[in-house]
Amino acid sequence: MSIEDIYNAALQGKMYIFVVKCDKTITKSVKLALVLEIIPYPQMRAMNIVALGGNDLDALHAKYWKMLCGWAYMNSVRFIEGWVSPAMERVISRYGFKPVYVHMRLELTEAIK
Repeated sequence: MSIEDIYNAALQGKMYIFVVKCDKTITKSVKLALVLEIIPYPQMRAMNIVALGGNDLDALHAKYWKMLCGWAYMNSVRFIEGWVSPAMERVISRYGFKPVYVHMRLELTEAIK
């Protein structure tokens, strides 16, 4: 998925982009970028973490996470989930995320050699 794909999906209301930036210093900097998409399961709605990046995630989690979860809940979301790399799994497990499924992939170009 490219940045343009995310941008176009957000313009269509299919993804939500959250950006936290610091305006208190001379050099303006983005501290956090988070992209979420709605996943409409048959029995519930979830939000999938499409992209997450930034520095000092612990401080930003403490400051904004409850507000984000409240906003999601008010919009009928009951779970926040993510298909993440093992490194990101270690990061978000600190915030209460637990493994549910293991996402695996087979490259067909490799399988048919």
